[in-house]
Amino acid sequence: MNNLVKWISMKKLFLLIPLVMLIAGLGYIRMQAKAPSVPNAPVPMVTQATTLPSDAPVPDSKQISLATIATHGKEGDCWTAIDGDVYDISSFTSDHPGGSVILQVCGKDGSELFHGQHGEREKRRVASMKIGTLESK
Repeated sequence: MNNLVKWISMKKLFLLIPLVMLIAGLGYIRMQAKAPSVPNAPVPMVTQATTLPSDAPVPDSKQISLATIATHGKEGDCWTAIDGDVYDISSFTSDHPGGSVILQVCGKDGSELFHGQHGEREKRRVASMKIGTLESK
């Protein structure tokens, strides 16, 4: 009888482990589905008129200097440069999956921090927030 109890307990354990793994996998899949990625989809440009605060200097062209980016260095008014492109990520700072760490790139070139955490998939996701290119010196 004692061996039978041990055998049944082992059976439960062998059923429980795959069940926990299945539930974790389904949770991961559901989490990934919340942020869909559509490769090669047309990406709309964000206009400067809708993203600039009224008191911010408006760049004369799509060439934006680091000095101008530096004036947009806080939550709610956050510009950053990544690989020579300038992005207004103001609307995304509160939705960033990694939390407030995104605020570290506000007002500066965030290429190094971005690439330390992200790949090309995330680069495609921020493409719709592009507002210009970094002005070369």
